[in-house]
Amino acid sequence: MSNWFPQWRPYAGSIEARPVGTNEYLPPAQSAVLGIQHAFAMFGATVLAPFLMGFDPNLAILMSGLCTILFFFMTGGRVPSYLGSSFAFIGVVIAATGYAASGTGAPNANIALAAGGIMACGVLYAIFGLIVMATGTRWIEKLMPPVVTGAVVMIIGLNLAPVTVKGVMGSSFNMWMSLVTVLCMGSIAVFTKGLMQRLLLLLGQVVTRDCAANSSSWACQPKGQSSRISPTSSAAMPVQSRKPTDPSTSMASSTKPSPSQCQWVSPSNRAVMTCRPCHLC
Repeated sequence: MSNWFPQWRPYAGSIEARPVGTNEYLPPAQSAVLGIQHAFAMFGATVLAPFLMGFDPNLAILMSGLCTILFFFMTGGRVPSYLGSSFAFIGVVIAATGYAASGTGAPNANIALAAGGIMACGVLYAIFGLIVMATGTRWIEKLMPPVVTGAVVMIIGLNLAPVTVKGVMGSSFNMWMSLVTVLCMGSIAVFTKGLMQRLLLLLGQVVTRDCAANSSSWACQPKGQSSRISPTSSAAMPVQSRKPTDPSTSMASSTKPSPSQCQWVSPSNRAVMTCRPCHLC
């Protein structure tokens, strides 16, 4: 068993100059942050695929963990890979089972129709794996060059794009946060180097989370109305009561202002933008 696994040694050098070898490991701090990022990335992907196909996500997580452990031992630790859910099956399973509730979390009543095909694909994968072990990978590189495999991955992503769009539709806040997330990750990938560039997913989520937290502290109020900071909340609240106690003024006060008469006010009492329709207007 000791000869099956490589002799791991600490990584020495610059990531920009030389990639980390399969028999090398990074310092504990870098390994920890990369592991956290990988957990965020793979958990979402592992849960999303069965969620779209009508599987039980708990089953997918269990089998993903068991298969990753088996894969680690079978490859002798030489291929540091996590086995998650395959997105290549999503379109085929939905079409074969007539599943119309994709993305809602409802179980797929016809999942048995696709289960046999999925198991058959697993057997074919194993057979191809044995062939590759015996013949090598050169014929695969000629049969499926990067331009082919890259196009396949791109098509899978484009097929899943409507799922993301549907998830943020109906809320301008979610749409803006999605755009901020994409811009943050793209900026990190283009304008940074080294370990920070490889942490684009984790850093993008942190920046977007801060933006969402700060934006949730804004308040909407009619223009020209003074505001103050509540002692128990960071949101700016109007000084004037929204529920008038004088019945003679209730009719006039209950008239809601139009969006053009409202403004978003930050905790520092600075108006930042014209209001969109909200609970006041």
